[in-house]
Amino acid sequence: MEKQFINYSNIFLNHKMLEDTVCDAGIKEHCLLYIYSGQIEFEQDGHKVLLREGECAFIRRDNRIKMNKKSNKKTGVYQSILLRFSRQFLHDFYRKLEPSSIPTEIKRSKASIKKIPIRPDVVSLFESIKPFFESNVEPSEQWLNMKMIEGLYVILNSDKTLYASLFDFTEAWKIDLMGCMQETYMYDLRLEALARYTAR
Repeated sequence: MEKQFINYSNIFLNHKMLEDTVCDAGIKEHCLLYIYSGQIEFEQDGHKVLLREGECAFIRRDNRIKMNKKSNKKTGVYQSILLRFSRQFLHDFYRKLEPSSIPTEIKRSKASIKKIPIRPDVVSLFESIKPFFESNVEPSEQWLNMKMIEGLYVILNSDKTLYASLFDFTEAWKIDLMGCMQETYMYDLRLEALARYTAR
């Protein structure tokens, strides 16, 4: 029997459901999301991005996004996998990069969600992860780390401007507090969450 929800060391997250769901989520860390089955629609500030089966996207940290997950019409299942990149993991990776390999004079993309073109390296990465969620075998930390690095290269090889997003280790910009409260009043945010989203 397949597991419905698995989290290995806060690195991989697999989610399987049999009904459509709509949720509002605060994105605290950079993520890479891949859809195995069904589809997901992101909405932020009136802008929508749709991911279908076999598609992948980079999601930037420190923002709030509405998500509408829909199951596959034939199988009735939604299934995705998420790689979450902590600041510490990114910092450790960045320190090992050769300075000459880091693009210069690039500007950080303002987009919160960026679709990743489907390439052999994308498909290979996520198809190699899936078997662990369908068995009782737990992957080693070394294997997990290797897959996280592979995921980073999927992002970096997609768009050079994402170097600026991934390796920005400053705190989030201070966002207008009143504006943020007016935009998010319907979400009943805790004080701590409001402080984080406005970098206070």
